[in-house]
Amino acid sequence: MCRISMLPEHILQRILYFLSQTEVVRISVLSKSWRNIWCTRPNLDFSINAFDGNKQDFIFTVDSTLHRYLDQRLCVEEFRLD
Repeated sequence: MCRISMLPEHILQRILYFLSQTEVVRISVLSKSWRNIWCTRPNLDFSINAFDGNKQDFIFTVDSTLHRYLDQRLCVEEFRLD
């Protein structure tokens, strides 16, 4: 296990804050300890371009993400919808 993965979750979330959503998802695949942290990062950035114009998948993803944040009472510091 790398030393970065041993950091507290709030610090890992802060690291992920500075990366794009695409980069964060790619990183989450590399390590088990990072796998779920990207789902709780404090900034959300949604772009329909990442869904190849599939409007239904885009709406479902935004909706389910917002419900997860609400259910877990997670804080959103920054929100971008494109």
